[in-house]
Amino acid sequence: VILSAPQGDTEWLMREAFARYLQDPDRDPAAEDAHFAARLRERYGDAVPAEALLDAAETATWIMPTVRRQYFYRNWNHMPQFGMPLIAYLGMPTLTSFRMEGAFLWSKEQALSWWLPRAQNYDVDYATIPEFVDGYAGVGKPVVTPTQVADDLESRARRTLEALPALRAATVARDPEGYARLCSQLEYAAELGLFHAAKTRAATAWARWMAGKATPDETTAEFRPRLEESVDRFRKAT
Repeated sequence: VILSAPQGDTEWLMREAFARYLQDPDRDPAAEDAHFAARLRERYGDAVPAEALLDAAETATWIMPTVRRQYFYRNWNHMPQFGMPLIAYLGMPTLTSFRMEGAFLWSKEQALSWWLPRAQNYDVDYATIPEFVDGYAGVGKPVVTPTQVADDLESRARRTLEALPALRAATVARDPEGYARLCSQLEYAAELGLFHAAKTRAATAWARWMAGKATPDETTAEFRPRLEESVDRFRKAT
């Protein structure tokens, strides 16, 4: 469970989790849930719904890694948590289709380490939006489509948002400011997930039109409301 913020000590859970799993990554999941639920109560008070908070945190934690697998670029300047223009959704590679630019400047050994066959080191193959529209069949591994990614983002985001009213209504005996920040982080992650899901669906509609697979009216009916939803979600996130 990774939760962090630039202000206040809301990174304690991240630090504890890293230290714990660096020491022994093969721990019993049920025992771990009980351990961290107890730590949340110790931190914020016995009345805190620790199991619900832990579940919401684990659900929200998967949102940005999911986004980065679909829209991948090995560059410190690629920060989809701050939003992306529509053209990026149409042109960016996925985790499994990415090829490192500038590899020709390296030695042969270094270049070969980046130019592996597509999805060689992965169990699935993420399709870009243009590939999906063109009917990409993959390289012998299950293909994850952009719409499946959008479905997953929406599911995790809505589950997180549904948990927040009860979490915020809890009686917090210790560090109420830190607890409130954690809830705000969960909301931010959820809204960002819905933002990327809506933008993905808008970009897919646009790509279908560009490929001659949708009429202008069909494109407008899908594209415009999805784009408007993405703007609304980003405003809520920020």
